[in-house]
Amino acid sequence: MNIKIGKKIKLLRQKADVTQDKLAEYLGVTPQAISRWESESGYPDIEILPAIANFFSVSADELLGINAAKAQEKFDKINALIDEKSINGLIDEELEICRNAVSEFPNNYRLLNRLAYALDKKASVNGDVPDEEQLKYLKESIAIRERILEDCTDDGLRFGVFQGLTYDYNNIGNKEKALETANKLPFFYNTSNVVLWGILEGEERFKQVEQNIAMLTDLLTEHLGTLARSKFGDDVNKRIELHKKMINITELMQDYNEPSFINMRLTEYNSWLAEDYELAENK
Repeated sequence: MNIKIGKKIKLLRQKADVTQDKLAEYLGVTPQAISRWESESGYPDIEILPAIANFFSVSADELLGINAAKAQEKFDKINALIDEKSINGLIDEELEICRNAVSEFPNNYRLLNRLAYALDKKASVNGDVPDEEQLKYLKESIAIRERILEDCTDDGLRFGVFQGLTYDYNNIGNKEKALETANKLPFFYNTSNVVLWGILEGEERFKQVEQNIAMLTDLLTEHLGTLARSKFGDDVNKRIELHKKMINITELMQDYNEPSFINMRLTEYNSWLAEDYELAENK
């Protein structure tokens, strides 16, 4: 039997916040039977499937995953469409697609998180004090992310939600909440990128190393950019020095990142450098 019904039962049970003992009591089976189902070492009898489906208020088809492939196909198409709008900077269209998708898949946490990101883009605070309209979008994003954290058990997704929530709290001026949320994230050396690099082998390990190089390079240049624009905002010569380093680092790492991404970053950094040279000449 290829249907992962045990995994489905476990997800439904966790979502409903029901223990194995309580579910067993309602279904008239033993807790050990529930445990066997969820560990995929056994399957419920066909006669009990309607009772399980009714307990969780789902159809028997959904319980059996009959429509899962079609739902996944539709989900993938929606994600691709959101990506397309995002890449082209069509924020209003991206937001509309996300809203429509969530209305169709109300408990899909990944779509909910994409909606939160679209709302963040719509707010577009960029360090400024948000106005009433921006606050509305930020508060909606916060409400969505807080709901995800209440119900979602996927740690990988939860960490991304924590990150987004940290910035949302900070943007609405709640620094205490922002710091509290940020401190729930793992320390750099405890992330999957570092751990996987240490345990993978062969080609998989090299791919992880290249991914780490790409991510760390971008992180390093972003930090140098922060120093250039903030700490040395009034020192044009220091900014020139830092922007040159950012360009050099980015050029060195062209083999480890997408060409379009590298070109976008180089265009941005070179424009900053050109502005600095112009300011230096006018002084």
